[in-house]
Amino acid sequence: MSFGAGSDTFPTDEDINALVDPDDDPTPIITASASPRIESTKSKAKVKNHPFDYQALAEAFAKDGIACCGLLAKSFNVEERDIITASSHKADITILDWDMQSDSGQFAIEIIKSIIVSDINSGGRLRLLSIYTGEHVTAVITKLNNELKKTYRSVIKNDDSIFIEDNYALEQWCIVVISKDVYEKDLPNVLIKKFTNLTAGLLSNAALSCISEIREKTHGI
Repeated sequence: MSFGAGSDTFPTDEDINALVDPDDDPTPIITASASPRIESTKSKAKVKNHPFDYQALAEAFAKDGIACCGLLAKSFNVEERDIITASSHKADITILDWDMQSDSGQFAIEIIKSIIVSDINSGGRLRLLSIYTGEHVTAVITKLNNELKKTYRSVIKNDDSIFIEDNYALEQWCIVVISKDVYEKDLPNVLIKKFTNLTAGLLSNAALSCISEIREKTHGI
């Protein structure tokens, strides 16, 4: 899911719909063993300095055979936040624009907090949440981490990623901040690499668990 800042020209309904193939079934999740499912969301806010080219993003993901879905944020309130949270449930990768309504990331922070609570309540899941920003990455990740530290033991790693270390449900959960110096056409490769790194430990743990289970049952064979 991607929540993008607006450009000087608002996208038409056709532009938003172009992000999703109408013949595709929107419900199946593409798991880590294949390619992650991506959703893309658009804000109405005009941010002239940091436009977000949704068509380029969708086309770039499509070249890798990845579904990229779009959602147009029409307002910035609790109801809209909850709609966005619900729409992220089946997305392995969620992309948020940092400054959707010229509020220095406040609405994006509220969405992130809401998604965290939702994922914890559902028992946890694998998720890569990406902030796509035209601001300085260090400033954005520091502000976001300071907000999350009020509730969770969050830590910054590799200068661009946040992990939450005090909740088992978020063990395979990461927020990464990516500068808009990375063009939309290059964003899929960056995110897929990050997602692959995130799943590496999960897949290794699953393999070890299977080996352990086989060892325990061997005496009964």
